[in-house]
Amino acid sequence: MKLDFLIVFNIIFSMLKIGFKLYFIISLKIYSVLGLFLFMQKINYEIFGKKHYLSVYKIFTSVNLKTYKKIIMDVIKMPRNIKNKIIFYTCIFLLTAWCISSILMPKKINICENSAYDAGFGLEQEKSVTVLSNDSKKVKDNIKIELTKNSNLEADSTGKYDAVYTFAGIPVKKAEVNVLPKSVLVSGNVTGVVIKTDGVLVLGTGKVTDKNGNDEYPSEGKLKSGDIIEKIDGIKTDTKEQMQKAIEKSNGADVAFIYKRDGDIQTTDISPVFSRADGKYRIGCWVRDDTQGLGTMTFVENDSKSFGILGHGIFDVDTGKLMEASNGNITGSSISGIVKGKKGSPGEVSGMLDKKNIIGKISSNTEYGVYGKITQNTQDLDLTEAKTAMTNDIKLGNAVIKSDILGKMEEYNIEITGINQIGSPDKGLLIKVTDSRLLDGTGGIIQGMSGSPILQDGKFIGAVTHVFVNDPTKGYGIFAETMLEQAQKSE
Repeated sequence: MKLDFLIVFNIIFSMLKIGFKLYFIISLKIYSVLGLFLFMQKINYEIFGKKHYLSVYKIFTSVNLKTYKKIIMDVIKMPRNIKNKIIFYTCIFLLTAWCISSILMPKKINICENSAYDAGFGLEQEKSVTVLSNDSKKVKDNIKIELTKNSNLEADSTGKYDAVYTFAGIPVKKAEVNVLPKSVLVSGNVTGVVIKTDGVLVLGTGKVTDKNGNDEYPSEGKLKSGDIIEKIDGIKTDTKEQMQKAIEKSNGADVAFIYKRDGDIQTTDISPVFSRADGKYRIGCWVRDDTQGLGTMTFVENDSKSFGILGHGIFDVDTGKLMEASNGNITGSSISGIVKGKKGSPGEVSGMLDKKNIIGKISSNTEYGVYGKITQNTQDLDLTEAKTAMTNDIKLGNAVIKSDILGKMEEYNIEITGINQIGSPDKGLLIKVTDSRLLDGTGGIIQGMSGSPILQDGKFIGAVTHVFVNDPTKGYGIFAETMLEQAQKSE
């Protein structure tokens, strides 16, 4: 029985070595597995002698068709009980390897244009190279990444592609490949942001006093804070004015509302009440259709003219939910004052929005920034070109923030004190302001600086997103590749 077990053990590991190298790459990182393997080889040497030991060693260290054929022939000649064991244990190991590869493979792959990415894990090199390009002759849809081989992805133009991981030819997991620009135009300008909601946002409900002095609550139990009204009586509604016009038109008859709640479309009928206060029909509902403020533009993409700003989303101050933006603008601005940050009280920049000076059109408000297209000539903006750094290129140590927060465009020294690729991307960088000019002028990071580009060794690595309330000299930043990826999705 002991002899049978040793034979089965060696055959299984030999087959895994040849056909499923990914499993070995993961397993051999665990010292206990490696130690067990070496221990069993020592037993093989002592029990079977030098000849058998060398043959097993050869199987483990050679990868060719003859070796594979020899293993199959040896298995065929074995007794049935040993063959059954080999099949059973092999299936267990193969199922484990498939599960491991399915879980550990990334759902997305980010590559800079004019660069390469090694996507496979095998020792055998692919003969052909997958080339990603917007040239129709080179684009390869449904890219297959074979995990047992070195599948090289080369990118020569930005874009988004679909891919699938295969394990020994079997589809394992879908993925997306994002080819990001090799360089961008970084900004640092404090900019006005005006967002129009996708529909009318409900802030809350309340009472309406009717003509007889009775308090009515027509929207109570039907609408609630965070709902987004999309249509009234079948007509698309984007503004407060459109909503009030539809309510007035009803003359007190039931009005059909179509609204979105937590992503689901729902309907309800509400009976407007004639208000004694202003002589108009009301439904007792507070709403908002836009929001505005100041933030910092991060970058403009050279070719597409896509821009990124803030590095985090714009959330409604009343509902706390991410605002669904249908459109909006980024505008010029003028800074009128700065409140310095101090422990327990974040500072802020105050100023005026120049709504006549529209710099770009907003298309999306995401958790990781606000994005859209520049409408002005980029030569009229204060932009400088910088190469894009992928997350793995970032290192701890010195970096700079680019900002015009103190009146003119400057680079301020900071220190990258932490890099976290596991948590939320908009808090992937831990930063500390070390520049005395910025510390004297603002106290560190203040509200309005969100989106300020971070550069390291002249490369664009990310943007400022958050400030620590108890220490305004410290804050978080988002990775550059996350913002560039979001910009592509918003196009």
